[in-house]
Amino acid sequence: MQMFRISHRSSAQSAAFSLRLIAAIAILIAACGTASPAWCKPAESLWVADTDNNRIVELVPNDLKSSGTPVPLEVEPLNSANGLAFDKSGNLWVEAFDNFVLEFTPAQLKNLDTVPNPTPVNEFGSGADAARGCIFDHNGNLWIIDAQGAVDEFTHEQLSAGGSPSPSVRISSGALNDPEFGVFDKSDNLWLSNQGNSEIAEFKSSQLVSSSEQTPAVILSANVESLDFPAQLVFDHKGNLWVANMANSTVVMFAKKQLRVSGMPVPKITVTSPAFDEPTGLAFDGKGNLWFSNFLNSQISKFSSKQLRKRGSPTPPITITGILTNSHQMTFGPVF
Repeated sequence: MQMFRISHRSSAQSAAFSLRLIAAIAILIAACGTASPAWCKPAESLWVADTDNNRIVELVPNDLKSSGTPVPLEVEPLNSANGLAFDKSGNLWVEAFDNFVLEFTPAQLKNLDTVPNPTPVNEFGSGADAARGCIFDHNGNLWIIDAQGAVDEFTHEQLSAGGSPSPSVRISSGALNDPEFGVFDKSDNLWLSNQGNSEIAEFKSSQLVSSSEQTPAVILSANVESLDFPAQLVFDHKGNLWVANMANSTVVMFAKKQLRVSGMPVPKITVTSPAFDEPTGLAFDGKGNLWFSNFLNSQISKFSSKQLRKRGSPTPPITITGILTNSHQMTFGPVF
């Protein structure tokens, strides 16, 4: 009887353990399917607009593990590609300097090793006078930044329908002077790098609903050299804004609370580095590491998340050379 009780207790414990294990797996699956924390995000490629070489390059995860000169996959030929963005279905949208928007499908991007010059499945004029970067909002609408002082929206429905749509919304502003890059925060407010004035301008989501002339809700102005010809902007997972400054070769971070009102805030963190040579592109990977590309020497480098916790002049642990010529926008995206 004693042996039976021990065996019975062991079986019950095993069953309880199995149930706990199943529940834990279910929680992990649910988390990865909704919140997508960094530890369960799939690996991503780094996609960069290689402007002078008229192409988009893809650096796959293995290319990003160490310094060197890997051979990238590429989408070419493109006329001075400036902006790039992925929609929720993995389609790649490219903004070219001739003011055209091009779409490439995942099926095309899977075959770049054999067909590096796929024909766009869709191509239309952006309506911009001098198109630069492009970004998607959280509703799947594509926004094109016009360096002449405006942003244009193409809705998800317009993009799905194909053809040659006209912008559904055009927001212009006398406060904009050569805007180049943009990013949406978690509330779908649009932030633009206003290069001509060395400012960052924010437009609230409520200002973006219909074509109009708008005044930015927030303008961050230069405090000494806090902003100096700002290029790409990115938010980290805490809502802090990181900015690449081309003219003074720095990357700065403004804390979330510094973004609430207009002013001349002193960056919470300023990163200087001998690796900077007019940093232009900026992108966070899924582990919180910050990657940047230089406009002049065209290197791509990585700072680890630990190196970004305070001011300093860190040495990038990884630098990729010999790939680009005058890079522009960059983003992490799907691996095909």
